[in-house]
Amino acid sequence: SVNTFCVEILGVSSMDYKSGSPAAAAAAEYNTAPIESTDLPSFTTQGRTFRIVTSDTVVLPCDVDNPGNFVLAWKRGIAILTAGNIKVTPDNRFRLVDGYNLEIRDVQT
Repeated sequence: SVNTFCVEILGVSSMDYKSGSPAAAAAAEYNTAPIESTDLPSFTTQGRTFRIVTSDTVVLPCDVDNPGNFVLAWKRGIAILTAGNIKVTPDNRFRLVDGYNLEIRDVQT
């Protein structure tokens, strides 16, 4: 099963902005305006578990409505694999296909 990956949307929410958190301090430093809840992105892809054979290729789907200026990032643990439409990891088994869908070749279990 492939279940060690997660997708995050990086940005400062209106709650963080008002809370006095480090994110709020960073937002204030860059004069970032508070974000309305109607402006927040939402994931439209349903969560699911993939059962695959070692060395196979899998595409993990990710559809987001209203991404706005937020950066969508695929992560494995604390390692960032992609940020926006840019592959960050040097591992050539990973790539983005058709938007934010993550393709993993030669899957290792």
